[in-house]
Amino acid sequence: MTIANNNYRLLIVDDNEAIHDDLKKILLSPETDFDLTSDEAILFGTTTATGVVFEIDSAFQGQDGLECVRLAKVSGRPYALAFVDVRMPPGWDGVETIGHIWEADPDLQIVICTAHSDYNWHDISNRLGVSDSFVVLKKPFDIIEVSQLAHALTAKWTSMHQARMRMEDLDRLVAERTAKLSATNERLKLLEAALEAAANSVCITDAKGNIVWTNPAFSVLSGYSAVEVLGVNRSLLESGVQDHGFYKEMWDAVSSGKTWRGEIVNRRKDGGLVPEDMTITPVESRPGCITHFIAINQDISERKLAQQRADYLAYYDALTGLPNRMLLCDHLNAAVAAASRRGRGTALLFLDLDRFKIINDSLGHSFGDLLLQQVANRLKNEIRQEDTVARVGGDEFLIVLAKVKDLAEVEAIATRIVNSVVGEFVIQGRTVNVTCSLGISVYPEHGEDGETLIKNADAAMYSAKEQGCNTFRFFTEQMNMEVMERLNLENGLRSAIDRGELFLEYQPQINIANGKVIGMEALLRWQSREWGLVMPDRFIRVAESSGLIIAIGEWVLRTACSQMKHWHDEGLLVSPIAVNVSAVQFRQEGFKELIGQVLNDTGLAPEYLELELTESLLLSNKDVMFEVLNGLKDMGLKLAIDDFGTGYSSLSYLRQFPVTKLKIDRSFIREVELNPDDAAITAAIISMAKVLGLKVIAEGVENEAQLLFLAEHMCDEVQGYYFSRPLNAQNVERMLRKPLKQMKERMGSSIAA
Repeated sequence: MTIANNNYRLLIVDDNEAIHDDLKKILLSPETDFDLTSDEAILFGTTTATGVVFEIDSAFQGQDGLECVRLAKVSGRPYALAFVDVRMPPGWDGVETIGHIWEADPDLQIVICTAHSDYNWHDISNRLGVSDSFVVLKKPFDIIEVSQLAHALTAKWTSMHQARMRMEDLDRLVAERTAKLSATNERLKLLEAALEAAANSVCITDAKGNIVWTNPAFSVLSGYSAVEVLGVNRSLLESGVQDHGFYKEMWDAVSSGKTWRGEIVNRRKDGGLVPEDMTITPVESRPGCITHFIAINQDISERKLAQQRADYLAYYDALTGLPNRMLLCDHLNAAVAAASRRGRGTALLFLDLDRFKIINDSLGHSFGDLLLQQVANRLKNEIRQEDTVARVGGDEFLIVLAKVKDLAEVEAIATRIVNSVVGEFVIQGRTVNVTCSLGISVYPEHGEDGETLIKNADAAMYSAKEQGCNTFRFFTEQMNMEVMERLNLENGLRSAIDRGELFLEYQPQINIANGKVIGMEALLRWQSREWGLVMPDRFIRVAESSGLIIAIGEWVLRTACSQMKHWHDEGLLVSPIAVNVSAVQFRQEGFKELIGQVLNDTGLAPEYLELELTESLLLSNKDVMFEVLNGLKDMGLKLAIDDFGTGYSSLSYLRQFPVTKLKIDRSFIREVELNPDDAAITAAIISMAKVLGLKVIAEGVENEAQLLFLAEHMCDEVQGYYFSRPLNAQNVERMLRKPLKQMKERMGSSIAA
């Protein structure tokens, strides 16, 4: 409630209308007000007299007066002062009226108007109680006294309301601040609870670095309890790993009001060192006045270990612990640069284990991994301190000889390395023998940069393998030409199928007893646009090493089966069609299912397909081979062992595997009539097959003497140039449509003679 322009509402409660008129005349008279305000200005030193305006209402009975007070209170414009007569018959008297009025508005100032014969002061005080909110005015009225009372009591009423308003404002402000403090306390409790529960260490120090508070995570990280470090300087945690300059830079930053973040190594109570991520934030009471520092630390030991592990894996082989290709290349380039400066040589050795895939497939990858680890240990023991041996993939190792005087020294080291690998390895209670092939390139003769040296050493290693393995070869330019040829052949093979450059020829297989054609062997040929006719001995190994043999092998199977089905549809009932299967092709997952799909797509019955497999393939992983071969036999296919006698010929595995035919390798047939050893081996193979109930076919029969020997020793079938060169499909058809009289006569005369 505000009082505008010193306007006050007054109420007169008196049963005598004349009294109303007298009071209004006194209180509303401008002259009286001016004289009084002038006196106030003189008394209180004000320069301008401010007039007070009274707004006066009248009530003639106590009940009416009470109603006026209630309405004024509700309207928000309450009365400041009421003149109340003591006697107002027939209703309430003045004292009773005042009691009711104060119940409605306790702040209302009261002037009790009474004659000398009315109630005295003691009587009124006894009934209303002692209060400074009423005065007694004797009748008849004195004009000055009435005016003074009106001014004084309205001023008092104003002061009371202003004081109450200030008190209410103060109460409201106190309540607001109390609420804010309560909310702040709640937030502080939450923050403290959050800091207590935080996984990261939190440490608060004063401006001098003395610890004033820590959370439980601090104790876990540092090993110190809160009680032990309270009041102690934070330098207690310094490890000595960082130097004075590090800490100076850190404290210079936070002392200037900046937040510092970085990695630090602190020392635990037990003396252990802990790598930590640390953030220090200064706390200012006002700009430029730092009172505390908050340090948040996180243990990054696991992250550091993971980073070290990642760094290790980036440069080292996880299986053997040797450097990998990346680190090897760094060392090789450094060795080349050093050799260039000092004018001495550097050599690179490219080592590959021989027949490792067979060991891996037959004995398992875990066995192969253990073997690689033992090979790595032997290689590390053979190299000098300045040299580097690395595993660059699979069973391939590279060795950098950083300082070599001449080729003789390189040869001596290479010999020692090859000899260290050759020999027995005992793994999981099993003994295996391993050999290796080694290719050597020398700086600067064979290359002036690391990449060229690796490429040329690789070429030399392949040359060593082609020379029979278990040896080493120095790089020559001829090897580079051979490598380029392999790359060119591989690139050409990739598009040979799509360009229709591959085709099949078929060589008849003859029954010695009756001279009949009893089968065909499908032989792959490649008519290259660039190189003309390329024979299999040039490109099959490239196809196998590159993985292209998978697609090429499937094409051969589909083409051969389709051709055989076509001949059958034409009434040319020759069977079976023999197809060579590569070890890479046979080992592919789902090979048996692929055969079934090809037969289903071409419509050829399974009994008309014969797969030729090598001895080494069958022995590579006997358990897996046995399962696949039995699955193929159950489908109705015929299985033959190709090039028999060149591998690990064994009665035991012949009895285990479901094969139906042995093919004697042409190397034994070539001089069978002249070489007693070849004759003995061939006769033994035929005899062994007969004992096991297997058919025997000899390939590479080129003259009558060879045929006679085979017939004499009861060989079942033959094939070779003596009967027919490989033919295309059209020529096979023409041959099959001819009467067999000429072939029978030739066979019969040879055998009879």
